[in-house]
Amino acid sequence: TASVRAVIFQTEAKISDEGLVPIHVRLPSDWPVGTYDVIVSRGDQAIAALPYRVVAEQPRVTALTFGDVVIERVVGPGKVEPAEPVKAGYRHLNFSVTATGANTNGVNLTWVFTALDTTAGAQELRRVDEPGRPVENTDLQFDIALSRDWPLGRFRIDLFVDGKPAVSRGFTIEK
Repeated sequence: TASVRAVIFQTEAKISDEGLVPIHVRLPSDWPVGTYDVIVSRGDQAIAALPYRVVAEQPRVTALTFGDVVIERVVGPGKVEPAEPVKAGYRHLNFSVTATGANTNGVNLTWVFTALDTTAGAQELRRVDEPGRPVENTDLQFDIALSRDWPLGRFRIDLFVDGKPAVSRGFTIEK
């Protein structure tokens, strides 16, 4: 995903005499198109990330539709819970949109998070571009965190696909 990560598979492995770490991962169905990482760790410390991308054998392009924006708070690595109403103390927020349909060649996603009318003023707070993102019945996610409480007031999250508005949601952060 673009933000909140999920562990698909976890195992222990030993380094072979050739210096390789042999693992084999198999899903009960085809791998969803997208970007993945193999995280190599020793104990609780990540020591390497090996990115890879799963692409469709045959490109699939169908009409894309987008569900409503779901607002969640991140409560731990890969763990979220509903965050409505949104409280100022929910310092790490995740926004999720379900895309139905396919463009396995990739679309250009842009997330824009804006403070509309808050105790800290009005401004675009963060913009994230994800060019060439393969989509096929995918949950799209964006997250943002502050090291302090959020200012109180009205905010908006927007998702653009190939430069066109796909979905938008206004919400209020309260005490």
